Amino acid sequence: MLPAMSAHPLHTAVSAQDWPGCRAVLDAAGPMERTALIRAVAGLPDIEGFLTAVLRADPADGTASALLGEHLLHRVRAIRAEDRPWYELDDRATLTRELLCRAEQTLIDGAVQNPADPAIWSARLVSAHGLDLGPAETRRRYQRLLAAAPDHLPGQFDMLRSLYPGRDGSWEPAHEFARETAAAAPPGGAHGALVAAAHIDHGLVDPDRGLSHTEVLTAYLVQEPVRAEIQRAAERSGVPTGYGRLGFLNLFALCFTLLGDQPAAARMFDHMGDRAAEDPEALDDLGAGNPWARLGDAVHEFGEARERALGGAK
Repeated sequence: MLPAMSAHPLHTAVSAQDWPGCRAVLDAAGPMERTALIRAVAGLPDIEGFLTAVLRADPADGTASALLGEHLLHRVRAIRAEDRPWYELDDRATLTRELLCRAEQTLIDGAVQNPADPAIWSARLVSAHGLDLGPAETRRRYQRLLAAAPDHLPGQFDMLRSLYPGRDGSWEPAHEFARETAAAAPPGGAHGALVAAAHIDHGLVDPDRGLSHTEVLTAYLVQEPVRAEIQRAAERSGVPTGYGRLGFLNLFALCFTLLGDQPAAARMFDHMGDRAAEDPEALDDLGAGNPWARLGDAVHEFGEARERALGGAK
């Protein structure tokens, strides 16, 4: 479980441009936690020059390659999310292409030096999707990730998103990947979250029907095949014991809340404990985003659902 990043030693080390301090934290983390930590600090401002200097001094530093690549990818997402007035020059496509190419080259160089670094291969899945390199190349990168770190959940979320269709495409390849990956995962893993996340994203892919996001997602989730698949994924997974535990519980708590299954929702909220209510940032330990934000104000939606499920006992 990751503490709030603003108080995390890695946040402090990156902000202070203390590379030995960064490496001390990241080298001590497990593969999935390391990838998640790199992504959690990749959006910090004014770190490109710092990381470029680290790589200039040691081109074989895979951790610096992964963090710089993720930083550039974060900037791509930030530019795409900008809301610009219609009368301003919209150069976002040019800017994002440039950043994606720089991220790709950084990650290629890092992979040459560190061919078994799962954080680099996870980031290369994102850059492949952003550069439209096609399913064959994305799958090749995913296989390299699995060779480096089987069951690497951050990268599996990246692979899942790469399978999401365009507006009129089929969602079945994404759902099939989520099902098969979750079923093949080791006991105690949070991989069942892939199934829940895919259904939440599918249910909200086209929400503009004069209904709230809650109503649209509920109408999708209550379809019997969807409900059954979510229940099977939760039952098969049990309660995760390691990386992604809170994110898993949070995703299924939302699903069971909208399905009207109060006992199942209560179990998820109960396993989260009080910290989830006190520190909403901790709910995204999967790095997949807080799903409650898709319905409105995340803190309000989570708090109301938790209170209903636990009957005011917490």
